[in-house]
Amino acid sequence: MKTCEYCGQVLLDDRDCTCDGAVAERKKRSRIAEAQDIIKDMFKDDGESLIPAGTVDLLMNSCPLIADGDVKKVTVQLSDGIRAAVKYGAGGKIEVERVDTSKVKDETLT
Repeated sequence: MKTCEYCGQVLLDDRDCTCDGAVAERKKRSRIAEAQDIIKDMFKDDGESLIPAGTVDLLMNSCPLIADGDVKKVTVQLSDGIRAAVKYGAGGKIEVERVDTSKVKDETLT
C-alpha cells in the first residue's frame, strides 16, 4: 500500500493517483523522457558530424531543468558549425533544435 506524495490519498492495487499534482508530475516526467529520446535520435553518431558525448549528456541533463522552469533555454555552439538548443516551448513543451551550418566558398582560377 502506498500513498500519493501530493495529496496523501491511500492508493490500492498500485494504481496511480489522479490528483492534479500527481497527473502534472507524470506529464512532466513524460515530456522529459520524450525530449531525451529526441536528443538521442537527433544527435546520434551518423558518421559525418560527430557530436561529443559530453555535449549530448549536457543537453539531456538540461531537460529536467527546462521542464521545471528553472532554465528557459540551453544552446551549445560546436566548432564544426553545429548548433544545438533545448528550450521551453509553448504549453510546457520542450523543444529540441539542431542547426547544421556550413559555409561553402570557392573562387575562380583567374
